[in-house]
Amino acid sequence: MVKGGLTVQPVPNSLLVRISFDSPNPTWAQLIANGVADSFVGANLDRRYGATAYARNFLKERLDELKLKLEESEKALVAYADQKEIITSGDGQSLADSDLKALSEALQKAAMDRIHAQQQWEQANDTIGLGLPQIMQDHSIQALRTQRATLLGQYQDKLSTFKPAYPDMRRLKSQIDQIDKDIKSAADIIKDSLKASYEAALQGEESLKKKIAEAKTGVVDTRNKQINYNILKREADTNRTLYQGLLQQYKDVGVAGAVDTNNVAIIDRAQLPGAPYKPDLRKNLLISLVLGLLATAFAIAVFEILDDTFKSPEEVEEQLGLAVLGIIPFTDSDVVVDIKDSRNSPLAEAYRSFRTALQFSTDQGAPKSILVTSARPGEGKSTTALALAINFAQLGARVLLIDADLRNPSQHRNLKRDNGAGLANYLAGATAPGSIFQETEINGLYFMASGPLPPNPAELLAGPKMLSLLSAAGEKFDTVVIDSPPIMGLADSPLLASIAGGTLLVMATADTRRGVVKAALKRLHFARARMVGAVMNKFDFRTASYGYGYGYGYGYGYGYGYGALEHYGYGQNAQAQVEHSPGDK
Repeated sequence: MVKGGLTVQPVPNSLLVRISFDSPNPTWAQLIANGVADSFVGANLDRRYGATAYARNFLKERLDELKLKLEESEKALVAYADQKEIITSGDGQSLADSDLKALSEALQKAAMDRIHAQQQWEQANDTIGLGLPQIMQDHSIQALRTQRATLLGQYQDKLSTFKPAYPDMRRLKSQIDQIDKDIKSAADIIKDSLKASYEAALQGEESLKKKIAEAKTGVVDTRNKQINYNILKREADTNRTLYQGLLQQYKDVGVAGAVDTNNVAIIDRAQLPGAPYKPDLRKNLLISLVLGLLATAFAIAVFEILDDTFKSPEEVEEQLGLAVLGIIPFTDSDVVVDIKDSRNSPLAEAYRSFRTALQFSTDQGAPKSILVTSARPGEGKSTTALALAINFAQLGARVLLIDADLRNPSQHRNLKRDNGAGLANYLAGATAPGSIFQETEINGLYFMASGPLPPNPAELLAGPKMLSLLSAAGEKFDTVVIDSPPIMGLADSPLLASIAGGTLLVMATADTRRGVVKAALKRLHFARARMVGAVMNKFDFRTASYGYGYGYGYGYGYGYGYGALEHYGYGQNAQAQVEHSPGDK
């Protein structure tokens, strides 16, 4: 019961956790929610103390082991140093290494002193006379030279008066000679001292070299002893480092265990609910509404994707490359009655606009012979052919309507005429064409029925008599309208399209699939049909996804003439809608 109603949910971007419990009883909901929170706080505190105690015991055992190992390694290190008489200085070096280092430094200094003394002695040995700097800088020699210069001055002064043999002159000369001897003796003493200094420095250097050789022997011996000493020392250092690290961890765990606070606290306790919170009728209705709208939008999108029919003139012109010459609205009324008797009905206006656009479809106007066909049955090709023929007849032209559908004819029923003889009889060679032309109630409109249904319609239409019929009809009539069978699955329409002056493709809006229409148009192109344009039939302006100003009965007023026709744009032939037909208001 508790698990079924309990909900634990973390609060985003915080350290909080929300605990909820659903129950029909508000008291139970409050008690269980608070009870779960209290139990979690207590369990967390128990886990913290348990984990701390376990960690302290584990670290204590490891510390005892490491302490024994550290003591053993330090004892082994000291014992080995005593045995091998290894004494180290404060920086860790042995005495032999320290002595060798001191002797090396002393040898370097002695070598420098010897080189300096050698240079002075070689300079003194190569110098003749008193040119040596040490001689010139000696104070006693400087005093003797000063005294000699004084005596030599006196001797030169008296030489102008007395002869060299004069006693005073001889006395001065003897003093000068004695001073020269003293100067030479002092110079020799200085040179001897330089030689002695060089020899002493050389002797000291040689003595240090011998001592260094002896020290090297001691260092090598000491280092051989220190190999095992260093091994023992590293082991002791490693044990000491591990022991200190574990000791610090042990102290940290002890401090953490001494803390009696918990890192989990209850911020807000559950209060006794004042009213039920679910089910929320308003929320559920809103969610259902949103989900329903989304499902509807998805279904509409799927239907739009799956629906690949033509629904606008722009789609036809873009994908088929055909100009849409007419848009015929959907109607359940009789087309013949509407066009013949109700001249200003939306359907009649649509067909008149279509006829006018057809007249401007080529440079020579409307084709002499016009084939009206569709991709499949039921698209309104027969109705379109009949309406087109009536519209041309209303202009005062002589029009011949040929029912070339030798498989399922319908024009004789539309015009209420006899179908006993017609196109099939003529193509079979039974009658002449003029004898089977029937007049209709509409002035200027003549009708040629299909006649009896033949067993081989395609073979009859492929013969030369059909072409002869169109040539003869072209001489007697201004316009010939041919109602042909559907294109798909039959060879009749491509045969008729190849000899007709122009071909109109009728398609049911939002009904015929695009692939079927494209396949039908491809067959017509293979037959080298002269395509004039397309007619969109059964167009429902109320469900169109865009607006056409010319609404065909939906808000259409008769009091303004045809001024609104300029808003009815479909492709490149919209300007044809402003022409007035005979009898128009």
